[in-house]
Amino acid sequence: MVKIKKGDFIEIDYIGKLAFNNQIFDLTDEKLAKENKLYDNKMKYGPIIICVGERNVIAGLDDELINKEIGQEIKVTLKPEQAFGKKNPKLIKTISKGAFKKQEMDPYPGMQIQLGNALAIVRNVSGGRVIVDMNHPLAGRELIYEVKIHKKVDDSKEKVSCLLRFGMMLSEKHYSLEIKEKIVEITVDRVIPEEVKNLFDDAAKKLIPEIEKVVFIEKKQKQPLENN
Repeated sequence: MVKIKKGDFIEIDYIGKLAFNNQIFDLTDEKLAKENKLYDNKMKYGPIIICVGERNVIAGLDDELINKEIGQEIKVTLKPEQAFGKKNPKLIKTISKGAFKKQEMDPYPGMQIQLGNALAIVRNVSGGRVIVDMNHPLAGRELIYEVKIHKKVDDSKEKVSCLLRFGMMLSEKHYSLEIKEKIVEITVDRVIPEEVKNLFDDAAKKLIPEIEKVVFIEKKQKQPLENN
């Protein structure tokens, strides 16, 4: 059997669950998402391609995939430090309710707000005080992942698409690509900073040895780089 090593590109399906109650929080199967009322029409469902060791999935799961076999189904339990980390008390803040009123907001437990560059969740509202938590929602949680390893990916285009998805958060609707004599030409519908291009070029050549150069062709000159 073919064993997985760091740097391999593989195609997987997975289900992520909270260990204490088996509640699903992430998955790739569209039918299962609908059955569990988790379906999001903005999401693209189906198997995903990842590069093992590049943290395309959370660290603990990424490490667990090494030395597993193609075609294998695995179930792994991850401690908080292998997943989204332990709860950091310093990321739990108390804010006056008046600060919310100035923004014409009425805080309630579970409400998500933006604090600077961080996403925070309102945990408690009591009198004139609001307690907000800037930890990741799954911080401190033990997680279970069930993974089906479908295949090893050898196609260079699929590998490049994987790097675009995870390295630049660029979805397929925003680019097309061709590979000509070890040179990748990526046509994008936006402007990409030179530093980002150079970093992507370095990563592609390192992870996909059959590639010697990456060229970006920008079709729109005033479109900022976005996640979607």
